[in-house]
Amino acid sequence: MTFSGRKDSFGRLHNNSPLLVKKDNQTILLRYCSDSKTESDLNNENFIVLQAASTIIQQAKQTVKLVQKEIQDLRKLTLQATQYNLTTSQRLKLEKQFDKRLKSIETYAKDARFYDLPLMCGQLGKAVELLAPNNANISNVKLKNTDLLDEGIYTLRLGVEVKEKGNYLSVSLFQDDNLIETKNTNLEYFSSEKAITISGLEVTFNDISVDDLLEAKIGSFNDAQILTANLISPLPPNNYKVLLMETAFGHDVYLGRFFSRLKKLKTDVGGMHLEFSKKLLSERLEDGKAFSEIVVDYKTLDSPIVVGTWILPLKIEFSLSHSNVEVELMPLVPEALIADAFGSLKSIADLSVAKGFDPSINLEVIEAINQKLINYDKTLTTYLEIIQRNFSLIKKESIIDNPDAVIDKLSKNLHFFPLKLLLKLPNKQL
Repeated sequence: MTFSGRKDSFGRLHNNSPLLVKKDNQTILLRYCSDSKTESDLNNENFIVLQAASTIIQQAKQTVKLVQKEIQDLRKLTLQATQYNLTTSQRLKLEKQFDKRLKSIETYAKDARFYDLPLMCGQLGKAVELLAPNNANISNVKLKNTDLLDEGIYTLRLGVEVKEKGNYLSVSLFQDDNLIETKNTNLEYFSSEKAITISGLEVTFNDISVDDLLEAKIGSFNDAQILTANLISPLPPNNYKVLLMETAFGHDVYLGRFFSRLKKLKTDVGGMHLEFSKKLLSERLEDGKAFSEIVVDYKTLDSPIVVGTWILPLKIEFSLSHSNVEVELMPLVPEALIADAFGSLKSIADLSVAKGFDPSINLEVIEAINQKLINYDKTLTTYLEIIQRNFSLIKKESIIDNPDAVIDKLSKNLHFFPLKLLLKLPNKQL
């Protein structure tokens, strides 16, 4: 999978290739180099850069497939190693096979090169990872400033700030129980397209509003024997009194001016869904009625994160004549393939099938990594589609902007020019 060819100190091939490949920190830059920029050079520039980008992404896709195969083998070896009656020699054989798969993954990642630059090995750097459980429904978190937070475990808390003019979403960052910063946003709604910056972190939440943080809980008295209370429509934070009344037709439930009849111990009333105890069917209510308190208030949602030194992805930046495109190349060396297994970050390289190993951790990490690779492959496919659209655009522009060149090329290759092709060209170009 290596893209070969002699090159000078600037990364330019000696076979008169006008492509400049340069590594700048964690970004590999692809540039078209030409002393002149004629009209035909513009299309040539895009074509050469897109060709290089397509080669890199195809290498990445191929490496992903090879790594996925090894990971599936790791899963099979893990299941085989769970047998309790394995002999010492059998387990040793499994361990050697397991280690061989890890070395294969390492080799595949190191062999994916372009102009002798390793594409899938990544580079060490400080970053942040999201841990489970992700209750705050964070879609992405990045470390924008590496100097503000030390390595360690933190908690991102999503809550609501109550004000006279309205209630707004807020984000807080904690380490242990110590508050580091609170970001009051004056926003009632978070979009997945808008990032929130707090203490050097750039955090993006899945679409969520103030109303999504409302919850209903049973209050200080519960004579009506309510088991659960859930909101089915937003209600202002308050303490609500629910009246349960026994009638000749069954049990009626009242919440303020709203009323409904109990069916199978469940009912929806006044924006709440209520479930009652089975004791109602066997016991009579004192005076035929009973009251319960339901407290509606805003809840907070927490998501743990960890700041540490990880193998970070390289980026490929294509410089086209009309735009720049950036692609993240997921590192595929074993140490970089990490997953949150039962609240602890583990990499593929941390796993083993030695005596006393925990198969649940192995399987948790393996399945999570495999899903990441599936999603990553889909992302690479999307980038290939972008490149294909750009190729099509270049072809279209070449035909429309320079029809004489197209005619000349066809006539040289075919020695004649079909009349039906002439008729397809716009009249103003004939």
